[in-house]
Amino acid sequence: MYGLDTDKVFDIRFKIWVYKSMRSYSQDLRDRVIGLDDGKNTFRDIAKRLGVGKTFVASCLNRFRLEKVSTSKRQGGYKVSKLSEHRSAIKAWIREDKNITIDDMVSKAKEELGIKIGRMTIWDWLDKNKLTFKKNSARQRARQARRTSKA
Repeated sequence: MYGLDTDKVFDIRFKIWVYKSMRSYSQDLRDRVIGLDDGKNTFRDIAKRLGVGKTFVASCLNRFRLEKVSTSKRQGGYKVSKLSEHRSAIKAWIREDKNITIDDMVSKAKEELGIKIGRMTIWDWLDKNKLTFKKNSARQRARQARRTSKA
């Protein structure tokens, strides 16, 4: 199409769409929704007047009525790991046994700490806290054979 790479055009349009669709509504718009709530207007009337969805109006007004808060809720963010408070115990396991496996850590967490976690949970936590290392023998097996130059 006119010398344009259609994949790149699609990619740019998609990124713009995601950026626009994932943003929360402005505080000004939220205040206007709350200001139009006089008991006579329905969610549909307010939504049509402001050009937004009924669901947004309903969630905004319900949150204001219940919690007396007009701001948007936090999107995404940091989630505290179950393992954060047990950091010293996990480091002690690693000090005791340098060759401890993730499966061993999962079973120790269940027995000693009383928490049930999955393998990926412990792996992600170890990786995030830079408590992982690769054994040299494992890397040697995975490496490709080097070519020698015939100079």
